Amino acid sequence: MLWRGIEIEPQWVLLSLLLIAIVVGRGRQFLTDWTPFLVLFLAYEVMRGFAGKTGFPHHDFSPLERLLFGGNLPSVFLQQHLYHPSVISW
Repeated sequence: MLWRGIEIEPQWVLLSLLLIAIVVGRGRQFLTDWTPFLVLFLAYEVMRGFAGKTGFPHHDFSPLERLLFGGNLPSVFLQQHLYHPSVISW
């Protein structure tokens, strides 16, 4: 379905799994086992686009990182010291 441009939203997946669990007779156990994970997952889904909709400007934290790490950006420092184009590694 995804290759045709149809998106599967998480609340429909949750509802279908709950209905299957109820039909099988394990609806209550499904809810007690999966509620903490489902709450975290659905909260992430709700807040995923929240930052872009607040209207606050984007902040650049690179001066703070340079201050904390002796004038270097940690990501750039790691790339300079760990990345070698001729070597395939992790």
